[in-house]
Amino acid sequence: MAESATPGDDQEIVLAMNLKTQQDNPESLKILIVEDCQHDYRFTVKIMADIPHYQFDIDWSRCADDAITAVESTNYDVCLLDYRIGADNGLEVLSRIAGGNADIPVIFITGMSNHDIDLRAMNAGAADFLVKGKFDADLLERSIRYTLRHCRAIREVRESRERYELAFAGARDGLWDWDLKTGRIHYSGRWKAMLGYNETEIGDEPGEWFDRIHPAEIHRVQAEVEAHCKGASPTLEFECRMRNKSGCFRWMANRGVAIRDAEGTAYRLAGSLTDISNQKHVETVLGDFNRRMSEKNRELESVIHTTSHDLRNPLVNIQGFSKELTYACRRIFELHQDETLTDDTQKELNTIVTTDIPEAVNFINSSVKRMDALLNGLLELSRIGRATIKVETVDMNRMLARIKRSMETQIQSCNADVKLQSLPPCSADAALIERVFANILDNALRFLDLDRPGFITVAGAARDDSNQVTYSIIDNGIGIAAHQRDRIFEIFHRAGDEGGEGLGLSISRKLINMHGGSIRVESSEGEGSTFFISLPAPAPGEDDVTTRSNTDFVPAEMALMSQ
Repeated sequence: MAESATPGDDQEIVLAMNLKTQQDNPESLKILIVEDCQHDYRFTVKIMADIPHYQFDIDWSRCADDAITAVESTNYDVCLLDYRIGADNGLEVLSRIAGGNADIPVIFITGMSNHDIDLRAMNAGAADFLVKGKFDADLLERSIRYTLRHCRAIREVRESRERYELAFAGARDGLWDWDLKTGRIHYSGRWKAMLGYNETEIGDEPGEWFDRIHPAEIHRVQAEVEAHCKGASPTLEFECRMRNKSGCFRWMANRGVAIRDAEGTAYRLAGSLTDISNQKHVETVLGDFNRRMSEKNRELESVIHTTSHDLRNPLVNIQGFSKELTYACRRIFELHQDETLTDDTQKELNTIVTTDIPEAVNFINSSVKRMDALLNGLLELSRIGRATIKVETVDMNRMLARIKRSMETQIQSCNADVKLQSLPPCSADAALIERVFANILDNALRFLDLDRPGFITVAGAARDDSNQVTYSIIDNGIGIAAHQRDRIFEIFHRAGDEGGEGLGLSISRKLINMHGGSIRVESSEGEGSTFFISLPAPAPGEDDVTTRSNTDFVPAEMALMSQ
C-alpha cells in the first residue's frame, strides 16, 4: 500500500513544506512516488520541498503491485516512477498504468542515462525522462509543469473529440480527421462500422477510404478533395458509392472542411460520413414513379388534345349538312305549293316540312353545340395540364373581395348575403386559384334554395399540423344528394338541371392538385354544402403579399367554369 510521503525523522523537509504553504499559497498537487530505495525517495522529496508554487501531497509505493493499487484507487496528478523497483521493471509498470483506466501522467526516473531506455519509456507513454543525480528543483519543477500542461491539453483534446464523436454517434454519422502533413487519417469507430468493420480492421491510411470508392467516381472525388485543399471551395461536400465489407456499394455523403495556416495552406482536413443509401433508394423510386406518371399524363393529354381536334371535323360536316337540310326543306316547301297535289298529300307534306324536318335540324344543331362545348372542355383540361404555375404569395382577402364585386349582380338577383371573413394568404398562382374560387362561389349562388334567404360565408385558417392553409366556402343551398357527392369532381358530371358542361369542379380539382393542395366537400341534402380547399402556406419570412394590378385582372365572370 502507498505510505505517507513525509518521513517523520526529516524535520527540515516538513518545515520547508509547511513554510511554503504559509507563505506562497501554492497550487496543491497529489503525487505518487514509486521507488524501492528509501534514500532515493528521500532525496526526491527533499528536492520537491525546494520547488516553489506547488504544495505536494505525496504518497510512496515501494513495489509494483502497491503502485498499481494506488493508481487505481487514488486520483494522482503526477507519478514519479523509478526504472528499477526491486525485481520489477519500471517499463512494465508504466505499460500497466498506461493500459489501465487511470488517467495519470508519468515522469520516468532512472539511475543511468540510457537513450534506448529513454525511447522505450517514451513509446510506453512516459511524459518525461529524468536521470537521478542530474536534476534539481528547477528541472523537476519544469518537468512537472510541462507534463501537467501537456497532459491537460491531451485530455481536453480527447474530451472534445469524445463529445464530438458522441454527438455524431447520436446522428449516426462517422467522423474522419486527416493530418495532411503525416498523411494519416483517424477514422472513428462509427465510420468503420458503417462499412461493416470493427475498430482493428481498418488502419489510418488514406487508401482505407479511397480504395473503397466506386471506380466510376474515384477521379471526381479526388479532384474535389484536391480543389478544396487548394481553396477552391469553402467546404468539401460530395456523394459517392463506397464498398462495404460484404462487397456491396453503399451511397455515402461526405462533408468536411480544411484547416489552414496563416498562409492559407491546408494542413488538416476533417469531416463526417453519412449513409444516404435509403434516401437514394427513395429518390430513385420516386423519380421512376414521377417519370411514369409524367409519361401517363403526357399520353392522356395527347389523347385528349388529338381527340378534340379529330372530332371537330365531323362536327363541321354535321353543321354543313344541317344547312343543306334546311335549304332542302325550304325548297320542298316551295314545291309543295303545286296545285296538282291532293289535299291529303299536301297536308302530310306540310307536316314533314314545317314540323318534322325542322325538329330534326334543331336536334342536330343542339347536339353539335353540345359536342363542341365538350370538346372545348377537353381542350381546356389539356391546356391546364401543360400550364406553367407562377407561384407567389396571394392576398386572399383582396382576391375574394374582387370576385364578390364581379358577382354583385348575380348576388342581388339571388337575394343572397355573401360574407367574407379574414383570410390568411397562400402560396399559389393567383390567376389559377382565382378561377377556382370564382367557380365555387358561382355554384353556391346557382344552387341556393329560392324558398329561403340565402347566405354564403368564406372563411380560412392556417393549419398548425402542416404548412398549409385551409379555406371553407359555406352555403345554405339545396345541398348535394348522398349518391352524388363522390362523383361531383368527375369530368362531365352535372348535378341537377342547371346546364353547364360538368367541367367546373373537375378543372378546379386539377388546378388545386397542381399546387399540391386538396379539395373536398361536406353536404346535407336540403341544408347546404361546405367546400374545403387546402393550399400551401407562404414560406416563413415571406410576409410581403404579391398582388396583381387592375390591368392584369380578368373579371371573375369571364373565368367562371360551369359545373
